[in-house]
Amino acid sequence: MARWHDVYGTVSREGLMRLSPSHHHRPYPWAESLVHPIRLLAASLPCSAFALLSLRPGFSAIWDDRGRRLLQALHCWTWPNMLFWTVIPEHATRHSFPLFPGLAGLAALVWISWLRGFLGTRSQALPGNEAPRLGAARLLIGLVVVWIVVKLVFVETILPRRNPNRQPKEKGEQLAALVPNGNLLYLFQVKDEGIMFYYGRPVRRLPDTDQLPSSNRPIYCILDEAEWRSWKPERPAEMLLRMPDEQGDPIILVRVDQTGKLEVGSERR
Repeated sequence: MARWHDVYGTVSREGLMRLSPSHHHRPYPWAESLVHPIRLLAASLPCSAFALLSLRPGFSAIWDDRGRRLLQALHCWTWPNMLFWTVIPEHATRHSFPLFPGLAGLAALVWISWLRGFLGTRSQALPGNEAPRLGAARLLIGLVVVWIVVKLVFVETILPRRNPNRQPKEKGEQLAALVPNGNLLYLFQVKDEGIMFYYGRPVRRLPDTDQLPSSNRPIYCILDEAEWRSWKPERPAEMLLRMPDEQGDPIILVRVDQTGKLEVGSERR
């Protein structure tokens, strides 16, 4: 069982790396920050398109007091969330998931107002015929069907074509075959949760290579290209495996021997 300070150290280190520019592994991504809101809105289509209609002047006027409070709460949930996930240095779309329920709620209010026969304000209420309600219902059903088709095509066609190149399972098994059981694998700047998941053994992330512990047993760690090039020669290391990660960047499995006695390998430092 992991000790409390190990859990706290891991969670705080991972959190600070994603939330604090000074703890991030690269300079602040200004260009990414500018386009991140557009990426979030595109990722949440078609909900985001309808959620934006809730910003129309007079939209809140069609609701009673409870409806207006709900609309206000959803706005307070969604747009500050979008600002927060845009400002922080980590811009993976999956990390911005907390704002998506807010977008879905705003879109739902727009759909409800349309199904009830309102276009924007109480004075724009449509006559009590079935045409607008039928049109909204058909469009909603059509969007759901299109989404299901797109999802099936993505899962059954696109993902199988991408995974053979990424091969996270095969690469994780390669690492597991080279690292003996009972040895902790150390990471630094390498970010590949897929391969580490299929590796299936304990992994610990450290701030830099200087934080590697001393041990009378060999230590195994994963380095990126820059870390391998800058490895200090006074600490002998042997490259056991070099392969691309899921993004195509090279990662290197290294064995560090505290005694300096290494078997002959493909490359030593």
